[in-house]
Amino acid sequence: MSAEAPKSAVVYARVLANSRITPNMARITLGGPEVAAVGCGGFDQRIKLLFGRPGQLVPRLPAAANWYQSWLDTPEEERAVMRTYTIRAHRPGEIDVDFVLHGDHGPASAWALRAAEGDVIGIIGSGVGQAGAAAIEYRPGGARRQLIAGDETALPAISAILEALPGDVRVRAFVEVPTEADIQELDLRCQADITWLPRSGAGPSLLEAVRAVEIEGEDWYAWVAGETGAVRDLRRHLRERGCDGDRGYFGGYWRHDGQGG
Repeated sequence: MSAEAPKSAVVYARVLANSRITPNMARITLGGPEVAAVGCGGFDQRIKLLFGRPGQLVPRLPAAANWYQSWLDTPEEERAVMRTYTIRAHRPGEIDVDFVLHGDHGPASAWALRAAEGDVIGIIGSGVGQAGAAAIEYRPGGARRQLIAGDETALPAISAILEALPGDVRVRAFVEVPTEADIQELDLRCQADITWLPRSGAGPSLLEAVRAVEIEGEDWYAWVAGETGAVRDLRRHLRERGCDGDRGYFGGYWRHDGQGG
């Protein structure tokens, strides 16, 4: 008999705060009595956010059991809009989620621009006690040398990963952001060399910057996420240097055709 699939938590949360942390990113704190059930926090833990349709003050939640099929079975005019995000920080009874802001081009950005204290959103996440196993892709094993790269959509995950690493881990990190003003201060213990790559500047692209890194030996681990085309090119490059399979994660978070938040 196969093991029963872990049950996901499907809950409501309320906006506790909405802060503009850089010109193109907002940090929204979500809380409520059930928020602790959405996972363990730490590293690149993913959750699903459910936004109400126009005219809905509260999104309609699917059933917790087989939630995806329940969501699909909901009439389209009532079905909550669903997007995947990363928990930036996790505290008892509340979580922080960072949103890239690009105007009303996308339901998540449009919601984040206007979210006010007390607004309600839906969350789907791993249940308590599951260690977020199904929602965490960062699995470096014992690697003490790591390469982490991504654009601003991956920055919340990159930040959470870097801030969770101990002092004996060495990391080369590359983060592409819209402008120099979007560079963030991080609270680090690991030995991190972070290169910020503002697209508004004249510096190298993310791919060019990563290609310039020398990767030698077998103790490297790579974590890369962001725009699908860029991630594909970076994966091809790093695969040639051995960072693939168990030694690498490559996640396409969005596409230039407009798919995303």
